[in-house]
Amino acid sequence: MGVEFAPFARERGLDLTIVHSSAWIRSDPALLRRLLQNLISNAIKYTPSGRVLVGCRRHGKSIAIEIIDTGIGIADNDRQAIFAEFRRLDDGVRQAPGLGLGLSIVERIAKVLEIDVLLVSEHGKGTRFSVSVERATAKTAPLSGKARKPSAGAVSKLDGLYVLCIDNDLSILEGMSGLLTQWGCTVTTAPDLDTAFATLDAAHRPPDIVLADYHLERANGIEAIHALRQAFGLDLPCVLVTADRTPSLRSETEAEGIKLIYKPVKPAALRAVLSATHARQEAAE
Repeated sequence: MGVEFAPFARERGLDLTIVHSSAWIRSDPALLRRLLQNLISNAIKYTPSGRVLVGCRRHGKSIAIEIIDTGIGIADNDRQAIFAEFRRLDDGVRQAPGLGLGLSIVERIAKVLEIDVLLVSEHGKGTRFSVSVERATAKTAPLSGKARKPSAGAVSKLDGLYVLCIDNDLSILEGMSGLLTQWGCTVTTAPDLDTAFATLDAAHRPPDIVLADYHLERANGIEAIHALRQAFGLDLPCVLVTADRTPSLRSETEAEGIKLIYKPVKPAALRAVLSATHARQEAAE
């Protein structure tokens, strides 16, 4: 990651130090990498001067991967707010542009990996994020010259699942696409139904499952799902994503055979729905 972030740090006049470690950990490498990328990127983005340090500490049976900066810091009463989607603090808005998705993605990935992300910060002086990961022994390392066969837990059960996401908020689409891609899915995103049909036509294949937000520009999510099922079959698996918890909407989706996931979306619940769809497809092949 040093090579990846060094140009960004140099551009901002920062000293980026990544301390290498001989420790081994047990985790999903793609998801953990995405989580750390977001934390390091945030640290550089919100550090006007000074340094960003990335290193590891051993704590019993775990390893703490730490990202420490000398940046603007976070006030005590803002520590929960920074993990909310699209929420940016005033200090952060003044310091750097962005959508406010970085730390919400960190929190979602941490829940999927079942790991803790700890925060220590002093407003105006800097921040330390600590990611606690299970230690592994060196025996799990691949032998020189030999490819290590991945364990069953390390292989994504969603590899190749073709997901269509429809949402009129492009920043939400960006965050969802990033998360699903890390799970091994192939993702097509669209802000509306017309764009969805156009992108699917260009891809020359129907989606395996549809994730549609309820509130769209020219139609609601249920209407979009009806149109997609008319085109690709009434058995097309579909999920409606909404913050609307009214019994009438729940009854309507149940009658239509549409899965319902409430906002804020819990990655574990979303992954369970996608995994069930993927398992049914593999059984049918």
